[in-house]
Formats: sequence, C-alpha cells, structure tokens
Amino acid sequence: MSASYPLARIAKLWSDQPLTRQFLLAGAAVFLAGMAITGAWMAGRIEAGVVHNTASSTALYFESFIAPVVQDLAVQDELPADKQAVLGKLISDTALGRRVVSFKIWRSGGTIVYATRSELIGKRFPPTPKLREAWAGKVAAALDSLTEEENAGERSGGRPLLEIYAPIRREQSEQIIAVAEFYERADQLKSDIVNAQLEGWLIIAAIAICAVAALFGIVGRASRTIERQIAELRALLAQNEELRARVERSSQRALEVNERYLRRLGAELHDGPAQLIGLALLRLDTLDRKPLPTPVTDDKRARVALADVETIRTALRDALNEIRNISVGLSLPALDRLSMSETLQAAVRDHIRRTSTVVQTDIASGGDGALHPVKTAAFRFVQEALNNATRHAGAAGQSVRAHHDNGFVVIEVSDRGAGFDPAAQKQEDKLGLVGMRERIESLGGEFSIQSMPGGGTFLQARLPLKSREVLAHA
Repeated sequence: MSASYPLARIAKLWSDQPLTRQFLLAGAAVFLAGMAITGAWMAGRIEAGVVHNTASSTALYFESFIAPVVQDLAVQDELPADKQAVLGKLISDTALGRRVVSFKIWRSGGTIVYATRSELIGKRFPPTPKLREAWAGKVAAALDSLTEEENAGERSGGRPLLEIYAPIRREQSEQIIAVAEFYERADQLKSDIVNAQLEGWLIIAAIAICAVAALFGIVGRASRTIERQIAELRALLAQNEELRARVERSSQRALEVNERYLRRLGAELHDGPAQLIGLALLRLDTLDRKPLPTPVTDDKRARVALADVETIRTALRDALNEIRNISVGLSLPALDRLSMSETLQAAVRDHIRRTSTVVQTDIASGGDGALHPVKTAAFRFVQEALNNATRHAGAAGQSVRAHHDNGFVVIEVSDRGAGFDPAAQKQEDKLGLVGMRERIESLGGEFSIQSMPGGGTFLQARLPLKSREVLAHA
C-alpha cells in the first residue's frame, strides 16, 4: 500500500462531508489554534505587565529604605559593619520584612557586598541578564525564576517569589553605585495573575465561540440555499431530460402520423377527384370518337352527346368541390385573435358549412390567454372528431361541449352513431384518433375515448391553456 493512500482516503472522506460540517471542522481548528496563540500571548503580556508594575512599585518602596544606608558604596567597595547591621534590621519584624523574604546588595562585577544569608557576602557570581539590565538603570523582575546558584536558599522555601533587581543611585546623582536584589512574597500576585489570565482565556473563548457560531449560521444558511438550488437544478435537469425524451418520441410519432395523413390524403384524392376526372376523360374520349351531330343526324344521337357533356360537367364540378373540401380541411382560420371558446365555435361552424349537418353546442366563454399551439390543437380535435362522426356515425346526435377547469379547457365531442370497439379497430382506421392523441399529449394534455358497438362515441380532450412544453420551447 502506497504512503499516499491514507491521505487520499482522508481527502475523499473530507470531500464527502457537507459544506457546513467542513466549515465547522476547519473553522473550529483555525479558531482553536488562533485562540491558543492569542491566549498564550495575552497570558504572557498580562504576566509581564503585572510583574513589571508590581516590581516598579516595590522597587521604589524598597529603594527608599536601602539607598540612604548604602551610600558608602559610592566611595568604597564594602559596607561598614554598622551599615550592615542597619540593613539586617530592615526585614526583621517590620512592614518591609513582611513583604520581602530576603535581599542582596550587588557591586559591579557580580560581587555580593551584603545578603540576608551572611555566607553569601563577599562571594562573586556570574552576572545574570537581569542583573546587567539593572546595572543599565532599569528595574528587572521575574516570577519564580530562581534557577541561579545564588538563589539556592530562596528555592528551598517552596513558595512563589517575585525576584526584583533595582538599581541604587548616588544621592543627587544618576550614578548607579549598587543593585539591590530582593525577593517578595508572590502568593497573592500569582493568584491575581492566574485569575487575570483565566478571564482573558474566557473572553477569547467566548469571542471565538460567538464568531464560529455566527459564521456557522451564515455558512449553514448558504449551504442550505446551495443544496436547495442544486436539488432544484437536478429536478429541472430531470424534467428537461423527460421533456427532451417526450419531444423525441413525439417527433417520431409525428413523422409516422404525417406519413399516414399523406397516405390518407392520397387515397382521398385518388378515390374522389381523381376518379371523377378519370370519368370525365373517358367521356371526352367517347365524344372524340363519335362524329359530330349534323342536321341529318337523328335527335337520339344528339341527345346522347348532350348527355355525355353534362356527365363531364357534373364530374368536373364534383371533383372541384371535393378538392375544395380537402383544401378547407387542411387549412386553418386565423386563430391569433380568437379566444378558446371562439376557436371551438369556429371549428363547429366550419364543419356545419362543409357538411350541412346539425351540431349541438354548449361551449363556455373564456380562455383569452390560451397559446396559439393549444388553440390549434383544440380546433383540430373538434374538426377531426366531427369529421369522424359525420363519416362513420352519419352525423347522428353530433354534440360539442367545453368548459374550463383550473387552467385547463375540457372539450367533449360525442355522437349517437353505431359506435365501435377501439381495441379491435384496424390500424389504418386509427389514424385520426392517433393523431388527436399525439397532438394533445404533446402539449401536456390528456385524451380519452369511450365507444362500444351500438353505444355511440364519446371523445374528451383536456388541454392546458398555457402548456408547460410550449412555454419551455417558446
């Protein structure tokens, strides 16, 4: 197994997490790290500030006692015995002694000229950084920093101490003649520092928690919005895919239906106008072979010729009428300015004019906002249904009804003819019904048929006034 496999697995697990969880984990890690760094820095600054302030005030207080006693160091390297005795009394049963555990007086070069532990007097130790800082004129301090060799006695006490180095100056001068090192009890000081640091940590933690919660709420809301939009997008993509498949199926079926319509149109032209024109041509051929009537021709032959001419005229007139009827059936009136109810009434009037039959109507008004493809489908549905009723049912009991239902128009065409069995109908006879169904369902509508031998026929179309498919491709 390669070394990168665990990393790849972790990366995959991370990418599989929701955005809110990724933010929560990453944000928590970043804020915890930032809180730790900030808290540590703040704790150090608090401790340094408290120690410095305490050391400065204590040094000033202590120097007021020590400086007058050690002024001899300005002119000599050692303190007289009487001055050492005075220093020894400073921390014995005094207010200063209750604060200071011990102290030392340093000369330059690291020599102790006085110490509460007399065995250290006269000894020399390597100067520490804080001792050098005091010789430079600054007050230096450290809490519990008792690691040097000369601090063995203070370490043995086992209690927190504040180690302070304070420069001692010559009177009426800025000359530093010695450095006083003293150790102040720091029990309360350390407790105050811990409390201040704890308060700082709590404040930082509260700020971090509030920030993470606020950002988590914002990211959570954004994540939910994104997830909802992704879900909606997926639904739209699925719907588009379904619509695309429906369009493809409708296109294929439309090609088949158009091919059948063309075959039926060819059959109607062949069986109607073509037969009549053929009859006229035969009569013309007969007249061409017969001699023209003359005054000597008998009246019978003249009457036969006139009858042939009349037959030809009648055949041509009938052929012209059938061609006109076929043309009218193929064309549509201008539907753009018509409402749905006016469209349906126009289809009924057109059928009555062509067939001279009776049609009962009950068409509700309305449907002004219907789209043109929907009105076209409604017109063709009524036209084809009435044509079938006239052709197959002898126009018996023809009826057209329409009403509106929650954004849909419901159209019903019925007759009281002989009826038929839809399941047993021949394929070529289903052409009109198949065309109606395909046209209506392609617009998001519903088509149904009810018929039985001897029971008449009932057709129903339910069309949306504003089809979703039409809107999608508009």
